[in-house]
Amino acid sequence: MSETENTSNKWLCVAVIIGAHGVRGDVRLKLFVDDQDALGYFHGFYSDQGQTPISFKVLKQIKQGVSARVDGVTNRDQAEALKGTKIFALREQMPAPEDDEFYFVDLEGLSVVNGVDEEIGVVKCMHDYGAGGVVEVTLHKPRKGIGQTAMVPFNRDVVPHISLDNKQMVVLLDDWLDGEVIVDPQKSAEGA
Repeated sequence: MSETENTSNKWLCVAVIIGAHGVRGDVRLKLFVDDQDALGYFHGFYSDQGQTPISFKVLKQIKQGVSARVDGVTNRDQAEALKGTKIFALREQMPAPEDDEFYFVDLEGLSVVNGVDEEIGVVKCMHDYGAGGVVEVTLHKPRKGIGQTAMVPFNRDVVPHISLDNKQMVVLLDDWLDGEVIVDPQKSAEGA
């Protein structure tokens, strides 16, 4: 995702084409939104982060996401050629998040401070591999054992406070690295 100062100009990756579905040119989409209904918030989709418009119609829920019909794709070979294509929409079209919830794209670029308000790095990006969110922090100074990149759990134990107004995220990196913060896997990562 591109990092811009104005959140409203950010592109949000909402899905990726993971392959063909059937022989008529339908595709399988892996969604990065809550469900297929959430796609209704958007008024246009693009590949290449806004460079190429892409139109599709969701057909049905399938095991790995949803099946969809992309305009102009009429056979399996064309559908397979789209494998790996990321589908983007503008962040500004999403509804406002609930209190104490965040869109990952809004956290990228935030200043990272430790528990005593010293700036230690910047949020490079956010990840979610299915077991909870992970904050990738680019540290200002390399740290023994981790270098200049820290990958920390995105939950209240390690990330107790986020201020979008101040463009700041508190990360208890030293406590976490020293084992003083025990991560509770039951705590939600949504509103760290």
